[in-house]
Amino acid sequence: MVPPYRGRGGATRAQCLRVNVESRRRINTGADWVDNYGMNRFNRRRFERFSVLPMYTRISVCAGGREYSGHVYDVSEGGVRFELDEPVAPGTPVSLEIGLPGSGGAIRARGNVVWASVDPDEPGPTRMAAAFTAFEQAADRESLLRHLSSGRLARAA
Repeated sequence: MVPPYRGRGGATRAQCLRVNVESRRRINTGADWVDNYGMNRFNRRRFERFSVLPMYTRISVCAGGREYSGHVYDVSEGGVRFELDEPVAPGTPVSLEIGLPGSGGAIRARGNVVWASVDPDEPGPTRMAAAFTAFEQAADRESLLRHLSSGRLARAA
């Protein structure tokens, strides 16, 4: 004989299914869709990302006394996804200079690498992302926000 299903706290299968259906309804309605930190429960990002043309959007990264050059894939008010020829370890503090295509300028920010896609079987550049912790000047943040809201960039998936 198979013992009856028991979920967390000893709940029966029917009780678990009812809770799942009720919580799914609650999640998909109004204010419950977004949690207390302003993050969507299905998309943990706090800021909307915008795609840029990598071939036209350069980035310079200073980490551990070394300087790297690469290309940006998407950017938001909170961070940037980019590729470099060499990986930078997650958690590493970095200084970033990002050229904004069409604006003729660059922004400077500090941040931390949050992930790096390192695949030993895949030669070539490494994609990674950094979360901004501070902008060098208030004008850098304002310039980025102006660029993101210009309507020239497509929203990233």
